[in-house]
Amino acid sequence: MEYIIVDEKTGRIVDHLCGEEKPEDAIEVPAGFPGFIGMLFAALKNDLSGVKPISQQVAEGLLTIPEGFKVNATDDELVRMAQEEIDEAFPPEVWAVPGTFSEIMVQKTFDRFGNFGCFPPEDAVKMQEPQPTEYHRAESDGTWTPDPDRAKTAKLSEIKATYDAATSALVSTYPQTELLTFDKQEQEARAWTEDSAAETPLVDMLAAGRQMDKAELVRRIIAKADAFALATGYLTGQRQRYEDLLDEAKTLEEVEAIVPEYVMPEGLTIEGS
Repeated sequence: MEYIIVDEKTGRIVDHLCGEEKPEDAIEVPAGFPGFIGMLFAALKNDLSGVKPISQQVAEGLLTIPEGFKVNATDDELVRMAQEEIDEAFPPEVWAVPGTFSEIMVQKTFDRFGNFGCFPPEDAVKMQEPQPTEYHRAESDGTWTPDPDRAKTAKLSEIKATYDAATSALVSTYPQTELLTFDKQEQEARAWTEDSAAETPLVDMLAAGRQMDKAELVRRIIAKADAFALATGYLTGQRQRYEDLLDEAKTLEEVEAIVPEYVMPEGLTIEGS
């Protein structure tokens, strides 16, 4: 016969033995008894034929499911949650290293030793909120401090980049090789306008190749050069205005309010030569 002894104070099985005589205070159990020493006796089914389902043990307050674990499909074992399930149950936390400008999302997870918890980088602190913008610096008290100077540096680069894109669009339809001749075309065209005896080898070749009257070609070259100058001047003025606004900005909000957008002056067209 098989018997177990249960500690009255802890309710746990403290001995499992066999014999013909039933020991004092022992409980007779069926053959193949599923329990083990150290187990809560209350976790067993009433007929001692098996262990109660995990969910029932939890409902009866016999078992607490550790963080990071869940009950398996057959309700007889605790298993680790998948990382996606952990993230849903325990949303990732925002951490950062003081003095830096980037937040670190830290998930609760299991480490290589099986410990469950949040494992942020060394020297990082838990932040009170997500990083408002990339121009906010992490402080040791868990707050973010705006840094207008950092934002200004980035905004200046944005102003220049959008300006470069706008001015490049003026000549985007011309091959690079032809662009290299624009200055010489203008020089020769203006020189010939002032003195019809001036040497204009490039303009002469252009006129011959296009089978166009030289005077008409010169007119077009100068008109295009003047239009380019006006358009570039207008775009440059807009860029300088944005830079002036940036110099005057004192807060991060004022810096971010500057949105560099470049437009051509109304009525100006660039006539192709």
